[in-house]
Amino acid sequence: LKLATETSGIAITLGHTTSEVTVADNLTVAGDMTVTGTASFADTNLTNIGSIALDTITNDGTDITLDSSGDIILDAGGDTIFLKDSGTTFGSLDNTSGNLIIKSGTTTAATFSGANVTLAGTVGSGAITSTGAVSGTSLTADDVAIDGKVITMTGSASDTAVLTAGTNGTLSIVTTDAAAAAANITITADGTAELAGTTVTLNSSGGITLDADGGTITFADAGSSLGTITSSGYSGTAAVATTVTITDNESTNENNAVIFTAGGDVDGGNIGLESDGDLTYNPSTGTLNVPNISVTGTQTIVNSVTMNASNAVIFEGATADAYETTLSTVDATADRTINLPNQSGTLPVLAAASATAITSTPEELNIVDGGTSASTVTVADADRVVLNDGGTMKQVAVTSLAAYFDDEITAMPNLVTVGAGGTLSTIAGLQIITTATSNIGLGTG
Repeated sequence: LKLATETSGIAITLGHTTSEVTVADNLTVAGDMTVTGTASFADTNLTNIGSIALDTITNDGTDITLDSSGDIILDAGGDTIFLKDSGTTFGSLDNTSGNLIIKSGTTTAATFSGANVTLAGTVGSGAITSTGAVSGTSLTADDVAIDGKVITMTGSASDTAVLTAGTNGTLSIVTTDAAAAAANITITADGTAELAGTTVTLNSSGGITLDADGGTITFADAGSSLGTITSSGYSGTAAVATTVTITDNESTNENNAVIFTAGGDVDGGNIGLESDGDLTYNPSTGTLNVPNISVTGTQTIVNSVTMNASNAVIFEGATADAYETTLSTVDATADRTINLPNQSGTLPVLAAASATAITSTPEELNIVDGGTSASTVTVADADRVVLNDGGTMKQVAVTSLAAYFDDEITAMPNLVTVGAGGTLSTIAGLQIITTATSNIGLGTG
């Protein structure tokens, strides 16, 4: 059956608005076919179809399969291809300036820019392999294999931490602060932090601080303690050194502790060291501060000795008993110099402390001691003699002695006065006169 019109462009209508037309065999339409109602193909295949202008494709409960031996092209002039489920949008593919935007619901999940992609949320994935740069605010992964040598982390502008893997698996960690302020490395463990290696080296251009809040620093070998350091000091046996390097210090003005053996050990061997804050030496002043000093041998002092003792020097003597000799001084009001004589012997002492200087010379004292040598001297009124005045030694003018002797001699009862020739003499109160011719006359006054 062939249906046609004699004139081109005249439409042929089959059926009625209330009736159906059934084609039991193949139907070939050489031109365009317009269906104003619903076309049902009863789940048969449509083949060799060119362009179809459709508003909506609705299935009848089964799947819709788009199968092409070539490409399948989705061309949306509105820049968005929506993905829906029962009419509800769950995602879309958007075009922005030629780049793909993938949305989850209405939220942007991934933004492509050329070959790069920016993911707005968290990416949960198995293995991720990347040959380019991967950037993000955070990355959580069980295992990360990086086929490269350098990881650079930037904390702030020009402030970085760089991890570099080298030959044989060496690892270098370098932190850089552009302001040279605080590019520190902090390792905090909520448990035990262990640094293990064939050799562990701590090398600092400044100081190395071991800060143990528990108060104990332990040195161990294969888990066995070699010693500990606490606030009380070191406990344990240190490695025995064959030599000790000592730095010469002759200028620093500071009181340094003097180191001595622990426990009063005098036998030598492997011994500990101690110090006392009261036993110090100042390299600048050359001063050795010693609370107490005991010398069992001979002490030789080259230069002068300054005694700052507030009390005295005590001599035990040859016998160690309860009796000692104390050498002290009277509190000086000016600088004094006392010289020991260039002689052997015993120094005399005074019965009481005195501030009076003895001005006598040794020669003068020897005369008092009873010297046997005598000299001729003319006695004058200004001369003095030493006299014991009731237990006190005094100097007395010879004129005082002359007056005393004159009074005492005159008062003598048996005094004999001998006068010159022709003068009166008295013997025991009897007056006698002698003449130039040796005549004697007696009289009683």
